[in-house]
Amino acid sequence: MSAQPEVWRVSTVEGIFEADLETLKQWIVEGCVLPTDKVTKGNLSWIEAGRVPKLKDAFNGDHTPPIARPRPSHLNPTSALRQANQLRQQRGPNRRR
Repeated sequence: MSAQPEVWRVSTVEGIFEADLETLKQWIVEGCVLPTDKVTKGNLSWIEAGRVPKLKDAFNGDHTPPIARPRPSHLNPTSALRQANQLRQQRGPNRRR
């Protein structure tokens, strides 16, 4: 029996999204999630993503994605987050709604 992946929630100006840890790290590397965006998992309190020890390597550019493996469908990256990142890039750096 395999363990269920941890489900993280991330709150950006574009909305709240769910992801497993590796997907969340990938979103950070891609610039979709900022250090000031809030994250939580389970019953833990929301905190800034940049303060989470498990995410620091991704913010520092030290994250190497693991070998690709199938993800449960409810954890696949959403096109909404990718579209939000494109809008963020069009608005310019550090501009929030």
